[in-house]
Amino acid sequence: MANLGPLLAAALTLSCTAGIGVQPVLSAPSDPEIRQLLVERIGTRESGVGIVAGVVEPAVRRVVGHGRLGSADPREPDSETVFEIGSIIEAFTAILLADMVTRGEVHLDAPAQSLLGPDVRMPTRNEAEISLRHLATHG
Repeated sequence: MANLGPLLAAALTLSCTAGIGVQPVLSAPSDPEIRQLLVERIGTRESGVGIVAGVVEPAVRRVVGHGRLGSADPREPDSETVFEIGSIIEAFTAILLADMVTRGEVHLDAPAQSLLGPDVRMPTRNEAEISLRHLATHG
């Protein structure tokens, strides 16, 4: 795996669906249009910065990359590039957890261990099971 250095990770997911009623059929931007958007997002300096956008359409999935993997690695990021996403994943995870709680799929006070397979052991904290609430709030 390449040393990715400081990267700006962004994911654009465009979903194209057939129209309902009087709604028009949506079409995703072309690869050159997406590349132009990526250029605008990271500028022309590109020192150690890479960005990748994924497009999901009913018949095809496309990936468009721009920039470079690092200051010493001029390769353009692509669908195989591993990005360090940092703390932003906590926000996405909390949103997904809130959605699951709202739909009644899980409970905040459920032990995280109850959602893991039999071969995975969640540690305890202060001799108590760690709940989803603990994980979401770092509490």
